[in-house]
Amino acid sequence: MQVIQGKAKNTVRIRQSPGGADFNPSRFLAAGDTIEADRNEKQWLHLTKINATPVTDEQWASAGSNQQYIGWNWVTIPDQPPPASSHIVELYIDGVLEFRKELSSPAPSPQMQLYQYGEDEQVLGDIRNCAVNGCPAVMVLNDDPDTIFDKQWQFFLYAINPGMARNAIGGLMGSTKALMNNSGVGNPGAPRVNYIEEEDLGYPDPRLDKLRTFARNIHAGTEVGNDLQVKTFDGNFPPPLKPGKTYPDTLAEVNLDDYLITPRTNLEMFLVCNNIRTKPGNQTSIFPFDNGGRYDWTPEQAEIYSFFPLVSRIRILSPLKNWIKIPLGSPLPSHYRRVS
Repeated sequence: MQVIQGKAKNTVRIRQSPGGADFNPSRFLAAGDTIEADRNEKQWLHLTKINATPVTDEQWASAGSNQQYIGWNWVTIPDQPPPASSHIVELYIDGVLEFRKELSSPAPSPQMQLYQYGEDEQVLGDIRNCAVNGCPAVMVLNDDPDTIFDKQWQFFLYAINPGMARNAIGGLMGSTKALMNNSGVGNPGAPRVNYIEEEDLGYPDPRLDKLRTFARNIHAGTEVGNDLQVKTFDGNFPPPLKPGKTYPDTLAEVNLDDYLITPRTNLEMFLVCNNIRTKPGNQTSIFPFDNGGRYDWTPEQAEIYSFFPLVSRIRILSPLKNWIKIPLGSPLPSHYRRVS
């Protein structure tokens, strides 16, 4: 997994939230203290360890706009599995111990808690009006303008959709599509660079105008009171690579195997784009975007999939009432619900 590791350059005040209240009594990092953090919000670091000691409550420290208070970097560390279990085998012959050995059982893999986002009735209270003619089943997680889709995020989008045509992948960033309303590509009045289709080069990068997911999408998170803190990519940085790999300069150099996190390894980190349409009998159908790809590793191999990274530059809290908790160890529910 990826964590932030850093060291305090001088005395740094610890607060209860980014820019928020002090503790009573006040808490500080001393110069030379080492820290770990799990996220960065505009250079405010959410602390998880101080001098290798786990933090047990909500603590934040400012690194400074130029990291003048805390110098830090993202690092990849191996996930720690639970301890292995063991038992003793002894062999006695005529009452004499002839053999004794401790056998260890492989440690079980830790399971990630997943949640499925609800449909219109659960989240919105009613069916959206555009469903009459069919429209993207997008759901807003945060209203703030968010991640800039620069060259490396666009190349990543291209990499994670190997079964799609290039123009269909670029179309996922369209200014009149679901995820970049008036801030995406293909708008002659406000052009933005499309590195995937090599169009409008030299213009500003597109960006997510809001952070969205789709109905029935499945993501990971941590419950915080009545909210779910949704696990996302950190849009302050390029998509993470495997150790020793380098970022591509051209589309021809893009290689899915170079990336640390992909839909095949961590489907919960990606949107699965889908539409909603009303059907007779007061029913709705949730079905895939057109022009998706088919893959033999997806939950439903006969279906088509269009993937998009769930990426944000800020912490995302979403009301738990909008989510369905998936029991650990159970099969993944479908991202679609087709009705003929």
